[in-house]
Amino acid sequence: MTRWCSAWLFLPLLACSGNAPSAPSAQPAPATVPVPPSTPQPSPQSITITGTITDTVSRAVIGSFSQPVSSLPASVTVSASGHITRQTRVASIAPTVDLIPTSPPFSSVFYGQLVRNMLESPAPDVVRTLPSAPSLYLQTTGLSAANIDHLVAAARDVVPMMTGGRFALASLETGPDTRPPTPGWIVVDVVNEGATGECGRANIGSVAGHIWLNVGEPRCDIRGDRVPAVSFRHEMGHALGFFHIDVPNSLMFHASNRGDGLPTELEKYHAGIAYHRAAGNRDPDIDAPTAAPLALRGQVVVD
Repeated sequence: MTRWCSAWLFLPLLACSGNAPSAPSAQPAPATVPVPPSTPQPSPQSITITGTITDTVSRAVIGSFSQPVSSLPASVTVSASGHITRQTRVASIAPTVDLIPTSPPFSSVFYGQLVRNMLESPAPDVVRTLPSAPSLYLQTTGLSAANIDHLVAAARDVVPMMTGGRFALASLETGPDTRPPTPGWIVVDVVNEGATGECGRANIGSVAGHIWLNVGEPRCDIRGDRVPAVSFRHEMGHALGFFHIDVPNSLMFHASNRGDGLPTELEKYHAGIAYHRAAGNRDPDIDAPTAAPLALRGQVVVD
């Protein structure tokens, strides 16, 4: 049947169409972007340290140790039968770590007094060994040539004795003037402080060492005999990092009886062990995590 379009002008032109208006077409759904699977993060790779253990005194190999660490340098704890357990830091995958033997002649009491000030302190001090061979400056005002030679000889012989043979005097100078403490040097001042009961004083193991020899104490008058050599070597022992001990006839004995002025075999043995440890080492054998600050190497003055 034919459909007629109305001729009325006011009707919309769309009404004259022979077809009904079509519905808007549906929009396609947005494409889905695939999400790639997450990449697993690698876990930290461990490093296995395989080290050699030696005896501090004999240097003989006494064992080995193996320990995984995440990076180097790393902290390790090393043990062996008959030796003090040590905590230290290593920088290679095949380090050598030495341990202090506990068998005689080692004495923890002797070592504690000489190295850690356990005679005069309620708590153990840190090791105060020097980092390098010291030089010595001796003020000579009022001293005879023979006396100067005597003191110089005393200084030269005590340094290797009290460092396990590791160090000797790097250099030695004398002169009439005083000098300020200087890193790498032990400066010796000859002073008159009167009858104080002290033959001398010294900083303990300072990188800028300082010794005061008191010529005002009658019993310690600086002469060319063995008495000042005893006092001077005693103060040199302090300057090298050692404290008083309660063993008569020893160089570092806390009273006036100090034998012949030379360190005993026990003193040399335990001092040599100490010089296998850097300043800052804590009781019983715990190395400082980094280079020990200068404050740990001195500023403690004793007679």
